[in-house]
Amino acid sequence: MSQESSKMHVFMQFAFNAETLRDSLREPWMALYDFAYIDEKIIGGVERNLPAVAEIIKSVEKRATGKVTSALSVSSMQESVVGGLTETQLSAHDARMSDIISEGAEEQKQ
Repeated sequence: MSQESSKMHVFMQFAFNAETLRDSLREPWMALYDFAYIDEKIIGGVERNLPAVAEIIKSVEKRATGKVTSALSVSSMQESVVGGLTETQLSAHDARMSDIISEGAEEQKQ
């Protein structure tokens, strides 16, 4: 491993935690990218690939801490899904679309 195990452990715990990505980064990313891209490609990609990298994450954790304590799992979000989107995703999308429409209306007035 070319980096310190402790640093890699912290990074991997953050980067492969879909709930943390949703809670901390999803909204800022939505200002730049389409919500579907974020949910399907970025966060969805993390969730889909977690089983493939779980052993690597455990190995890095063992090197960094001497033990494996993390419970890696796919997102624990238990929400109803409408059209492929959870209620939270729909709400965030609706709020963002409302902002875009408002911005467009203000630009037309000027």
